[in-house]
Amino acid sequence: MSTIAREEPPYLQIARHYRERIERGELQPGHVLPSVREMAQQWGVANTTAARALKALQAEGLALSMPGSGTVVSNQGSGPATAEQLAVHLRATGQFYPPGYETTILDAEITPAPEQVAAVLGVEPGDRVIRRRRITREPSGKPVEASSTFVREEFAELAPDLLEAQPIPSGVLGYLEAQTGKTATNGCDQYGAWPASEESAAALDLPVGTPVLIERNWLTDDAGTVLEYSESVEVGDRWRTRRYQVEG
Repeated sequence: MSTIAREEPPYLQIARHYRERIERGELQPGHVLPSVREMAQQWGVANTTAARALKALQAEGLALSMPGSGTVVSNQGSGPATAEQLAVHLRATGQFYPPGYETTILDAEITPAPEQVAAVLGVEPGDRVIRRRRITREPSGKPVEASSTFVREEFAELAPDLLEAQPIPSGVLGYLEAQTGKTATNGCDQYGAWPASEESAAALDLPVGTPVLIERNWLTDDAGTVLEYSESVEVGDRWRTRRYQVEG
């Protein structure tokens, strides 16, 4: 039997237990969560407490009530989603993506730096940089992200696999850290909503103009060197969640 501590309401502790398993990718979309009765027995709480825990997960978009099936993990909240969560997942497991997610590398090549990329990497527009383009699919096979990662050309000699159109299990970040001895210590994410362009709509199997989430992400070391800069487009039916404490 799982045990309840008393520093927070029992239903929140139970919800947190399943939330963390979902965010780590241990519970995949469609996984059936325990019923109210099963959860109550497992945790030694009343049925009403177990029901509140399931309702809390549903309110966060992590679970859905499916007639005939019970409460299942939703497609919206499974697995690390933010760049910060992916970096934490990498540190904990050595793998960049959570279990079940599949990445297809479209190309990996040297290309002229667009203006935004050049500004971030500290090079001139048109200078040569490494670009890796990929499509990420959730366990159901649905494409959920189209992204491009940019790295300064000078890292190509130390990290030659960056120019191979094959997935890197530890991701670009983990591979760069291992090959260069540099360590990412700071990250910056930017988000915005935008209508899907023809390119992103085709990659994500969406109608052109569908609202999508645009993300930019910088990862830098202590010296301020940008190790990796990424731009991604994600489908718009997935929630981003960040938890924090409000200082009194």
